[in-house]
Amino acid sequence: MTTEDVLALQGQAAQVKVDPILMDYLMDIVEASRTHEQLHVGISPRGALALMQAAQALALIEGRDFVTPTTSSPWSPPSAPTASSPATTSPTATSKPPA
Repeated sequence: MTTEDVLALQGQAAQVKVDPILMDYLMDIVEASRTHEQLHVGISPRGALALMQAAQALALIEGRDFVTPTTSSPWSPPSAPTASSPATTSPTATSKPPA
């Protein structure tokens, strides 16, 4: 696969439609990650974008030009560990940093 092939696939994935209801769902996950007591740092804006792009890429791989709720599985918390940071239980990490 060439660089041009990868760029073409990225362009195709970017054209996959995401329903506004699914975008709301994504934002609910992002917000929940930012306020969850077991997470020190929640999903960032770039992390949210990456989750949406992962869902678009998966839909493209599955042969669709739209994201479905089942395609949105990349949006579930198990896919987000790199975009969030678990809170520690050490005495020095007892509060969240300012938003």
